[in-house]
Amino acid sequence: MRTKFEFRKDAYSAKKGEFKKILKRYDLAWKRGSTPYSGSWISGGEKLYAEWDAEKNTGLFVYEGENADLFEELKSFVDSIEGKMTEGYVPTKDEIRAMVERGLRYVTHEGRMPEMMRKRGAPESYIKAAVEDWERIKKSVEREVKKEFN
Repeated sequence: MRTKFEFRKDAYSAKKGEFKKILKRYDLAWKRGSTPYSGSWISGGEKLYAEWDAEKNTGLFVYEGENADLFEELKSFVDSIEGKMTEGYVPTKDEIRAMVERGLRYVTHEGRMPEMMRKRGAPESYIKAAVEDWERIKKSVEREVKKEFN
């Protein structure tokens, strides 16, 4: 079962304590995602993916698993913060592409990586090599995304 829950970030923040109690009850451990605005809680076959969009003040959870009790608690929590639910959720190509692009922007510090390395005193040769590595990785990811979605 895959379900998407969408909600306002400020509404979630106001009741964050309740949400943490649910996580603790089901022994879900946090695993950070590719950006500080994403990640997942994992326990056995249960996975709860989370992503935040600070600009739009929104958040979403995608629950994958078969635990009916956990599902009902998540549904009840999201209802309490006036969120909406989509059962049988499958991300669209555009949603996946947007997630990949956000991850790439975060990883490369939106093009500020060389400047940040200079501030930390890295030699120019290291900076040049790092930039080349990231460009190669970025092109590789972009190729994979194009191949998958075009």
